[in-house]
Amino acid sequence: MAARNRRESDIEAIRAAVEAMEAPGLEIDDMLELDIDFHVAVSRAARNAVMELAMNAIHLVRPYTNTMLVPLLRIETIASQHRAIYEAIRAGDVEAADAAFGAHMAHLSEVREQALADQRPEDVRIEALSSEAHPQIERIRARVLGGASLPVASRRGEDRPD
Repeated sequence: MAARNRRESDIEAIRAAVEAMEAPGLEIDDMLELDIDFHVAVSRAARNAVMELAMNAIHLVRPYTNTMLVPLLRIETIASQHRAIYEAIRAGDVEAADAAFGAHMAHLSEVREQALADQRPEDVRIEALSSEAHPQIERIRARVLGGASLPVASRRGEDRPD
């Protein structure tokens, strides 16, 4: 949908997140914030309010789910996958965007399976999902819901469809 419906401002927001993630020496916490910026920008570019709402819900719990994934994530791999998605969206190539997204999701599925392989369900405690356990949750919530990474015009709704 983003490859079909994107606007120039969307391309810029996605590009900014991709290029920032490709910076040498990026720390994992910074990468995770840029990952959210990337996915929020792609969701907005799709111009589908239902999908954007679903993605926002996913991103709001990401600090919790990332706890198990972080040791297995490789910034270079994620950055490369995001670059492929961005290039396809920029080109308006729906098939390439679908393929790049599919490859990204397959990789993340493998990472999740690997992370859970050594976990027993009874060891994954519900109290680990508290805001006290994840102090960055408020920063993430502001990024997702407040559009902290978007250009000022987008935050004010000037570039959003009615």
